[in-house]
Amino acid sequence: MRTIAAFANADGGALLFGVRPDGAVVGVTVGANTREQVVNAIVDNTDPPLYPRVEYAEVDGRTVIAVTVAAGPDRPHLAYGRAYRRVGAVKAQLSRDEQRRMLLENRPRFDDQPAAATPDDIDADRVRRFLEIAVRRGRLPADSADLPVIEALRRLNALRAVDDRLAPTMAAVLMFARDPQQFAPQSTVGLARFPGTTKGTIQIVDRADVTGDLAEIIDRAEAFVRRNTRIASKIYHAQRMEITEYLYPAIREAIANAVIYRPSRPAWRAFAAAGELRRALRPGRAPPSGRGRGQPEAPPDVRHPAGGGHWQIVACRARCLPGPAGARGGAPD
Repeated sequence: MRTIAAFANADGGALLFGVRPDGAVVGVTVGANTREQVVNAIVDNTDPPLYPRVEYAEVDGRTVIAVTVAAGPDRPHLAYGRAYRRVGAVKAQLSRDEQRRMLLENRPRFDDQPAAATPDDIDADRVRRFLEIAVRRGRLPADSADLPVIEALRRLNALRAVDDRLAPTMAAVLMFARDPQQFAPQSTVGLARFPGTTKGTIQIVDRADVTGDLAEIIDRAEAFVRRNTRIASKIYHAQRMEITEYLYPAIREAIANAVIYRPSRPAWRAFAAAGELRRALRPGRAPPSGRGRGQPEAPPDVRHPAGGGHWQIVACRARCLPGPAGARGGAPD
């Protein structure tokens, strides 16, 4: 039983009854109910239950039972209340940290889970705009722009079968639903500007609760920052040039990563105090001209249009830190 659970917690495997460790075939005696008894014993003593395939084989006139189990979909699987893993020819008990890590790795991604929505809640125009942009940028085949909504969601792997109906995934709801917050109220993003360089609750200069699909949330959050930052100008080579207080491409990058990689728990808030933005952006070096194969990508740099050097985004999530599985990881509170 422990070996079967260890197989399921790894890549699956087969356990042979009637074969000694040295490979000699000795065979076993089987009865009319042997197959059922083996299956029931495994199902009753593993948690979550494992359902193996039990087969008989004749080798040199002797009967061998092969019990095959695939990699478990709900790992870790326990045998007699304990979790095991296969290391070569040895089974070892999983530590508590290993069990916790396996649970996290196999937890369904937030954006892959079915939402409490139907395909009728999806805005066809939003899907169409997405497809047109994806085709224009070479991410999808040219004929994708004219796909019906249901077929487009299928190809995007954004539909799930739930009982006898099709349900959009949380990703589809956040991207394409007419009212995403109806199904994901935690996707509302609150922004506030405080005087000075620290967060506080006594005085708020400006605030906004941003809703909509993901693209709209990013656009509206950027607009909030723009209206709360200053713009100066100077004459440069006989031309007037506007100089923004912060680099808007860098701001948008930070907002996009904060929104997409933030936790799925409710009541998340983004604070736009001057000091917060300065901690999110810092002077950086010019990006390298090339990077070797297999080297990690550096945090993105954005060059100031007025020649003020490079600013490196240090608060981004997509490149600075690994992103979550669905809702894992996240932006700072």
